[in-house]
Amino acid sequence: MWLAIVAVGVLIPVVVLNVTQLLSLRAGNASAQASFELLMKLYQPLLIIRFLALLIGVGWLASSVTRMIRNEKAVKEFMNPAFLGCLLVIIGEILGRFLFYASHIRTGI
Repeated sequence: MWLAIVAVGVLIPVVVLNVTQLLSLRAGNASAQASFELLMKLYQPLLIIRFLALLIGVGWLASSVTRMIRNEKAVKEFMNPAFLGCLLVIIGEILGRFLFYASHIRTGI
């Protein structure tokens, strides 16, 4: 139960910080704008999949915990949905790390 509460609590700042980062890239210098263009054109499908995986994973985890508490099911029945939610969150974070490095624009040497 605590994992779902922490996941929902952390999801909001993560989404806000990522949107803030995208807005600052758009308003930045030439290399920042080039990174923004990469994210919005070439890597846009991966960016969308990243946010969807995070939102669906945390939502799935929270709804599974809610169903477990309401129906008073055993924790053993909760393991597969919890694993799936955590897996989606991990996939979203791996995609986020890839996008971070893929949108790097080299300046200078």
